[in-house]
Amino acid sequence: MRLRFVRRAQQLGFTLDEVHTSLRLTGAESDHIRAELRSLVAAHVADIRAKIANLRAMARMLFNAICEGASGQRSRCPIMDVLSALAP
Repeated sequence: MRLRFVRRAQQLGFTLDEVHTSLRLTGAESDHIRAELRSLVAAHVADIRAKIANLRAMARMLFNAICEGASGQRSRCPIMDVLSALAP
């Protein structure tokens, strides 16, 4: 049962530290402990949503570069411009 919990939590993107904390909290019956677990999961959801927003922004940027490159209206390659701008 515990191993299944760990595997599922990792599939959902929780770190090992978060899994450990979750395991410590799951058996507790107090409202305080449940609130702490809800807070941990809510923070994870917020992190996932931020990653999704970042991925969508990257996809838009790359898609726009593809479209600009296909139009042939620029002398420079917009895809190379985008990739160069992302490099540190």
